[in-house]
Amino acid sequence: MQDNSITISVYETAVEYIKAGWAVIPVHGIVEDNHCTCGRYPCDRDNRTAGKHPVKGGWTSGLSMSLPDAYSAWMEDGPHWNIGIRTGNISGFFALDVEADGLEELAQLEATHGSLPRTRIHGTGAGGRHYLFKMPGLDVRNNAKKLSGHIDIRGTGGMIVAPPST
Repeated sequence: MQDNSITISVYETAVEYIKAGWAVIPVHGIVEDNHCTCGRYPCDRDNRTAGKHPVKGGWTSGLSMSLPDAYSAWMEDGPHWNIGIRTGNISGFFALDVEADGLEELAQLEATHGSLPRTRIHGTGAGGRHYLFKMPGLDVRNNAKKLSGHIDIRGTGGMIVAPPST
């Protein structure tokens, strides 16, 4: 049985993100026993992508989701789906994606090089953080595992899973 209050909360939040100009996409969610709504378990070799991969292919080049699309996605098709946001120029921001294991490393980098500028921060499902920064007028691309094993950049062609996703 679905908890309709959770569905409405996710839908309403997706609408707020769309109104902010962010390119929202439906992402598979987590249901009982840590299973992904894609139906595979484990969802990849070690279940690390469970609840955080797009529902449909072609998401990197499609148009931004409209408000009626969001209603259909969360209120009709996928009440357990999470919210993905495409990063980069399409949404106007890139994300510094810091895994939980990278938080101490980020603190050391800040102690050495100075604090990050004030910005919006989202907690992640695995205990990390997404630091959202406005695009700087040049194309910021994805940069996975090049900064460190626990700190990535999600830019053009990438996405993050946003609150209140599970």
